[in-house]
Amino acid sequence: MSFELGMTRLSRLLFWRGLVLVLLGASAVFWPQQMMVLAIFTVGAIAVALGAFELAIALSMRGRSTWWPLVALHGALFLAFGLITFGAPGLGFDLAMLLLSLWLLLYAGMAFTTGLFVWETRAVRWALVAWGLVNLTVATLVIMNPGVTLIVVFVSGALYAVLLGAWQMTAGVWCRRTARLLSVDAQHRRAANGPVAPQRGERVVRVL
Repeated sequence: MSFELGMTRLSRLLFWRGLVLVLLGASAVFWPQQMMVLAIFTVGAIAVALGAFELAIALSMRGRSTWWPLVALHGALFLAFGLITFGAPGLGFDLAMLLLSLWLLLYAGMAFTTGLFVWETRAVRWALVAWGLVNLTVATLVIMNPGVTLIVVFVSGALYAVLLGAWQMTAGVWCRRTARLLSVDAQHRRAANGPVAPQRGERVVRVL
């Protein structure tokens, strides 16, 4: 799979996953008691299925893009998020909160790491830093407030799902724009110089 095609598929996955998270999160905020069980298992199923699909996209980009490890890490984190969500009822409240805080810390670390990859692209870099700080803040709140009630955790999780979904949709739009720019850049160079080698991940920043 070419880097451009991989980015296109990734952009669709991020956008639609984000939209579903926004809709489910908003519904859970307004109707927490009615939506609790449905939202938990739906989000868990989506995270597992699309996390695995994102891992497959990353592996198909291996050898054609230096970005594939980050895409794989993101997919693995979402897969883990889904498994934690499914297993939360049987894990016990304290253990579930511990795993959630660890997941948030890892997700923040991934955001900061991705920011280093796009350091020359100021807007994307600071967006990633801001999102990493959001996850650090949420992780800190989870760790410092172990005695909160289940309904507070659920509503707070729903609000986070809305933020996460909006972030995923924004990332999807950026990936789609990147894929289009790479495609146009490749077409121009083919017209000028003939066939060219597949684009690699480090070229993304240059064309933005």
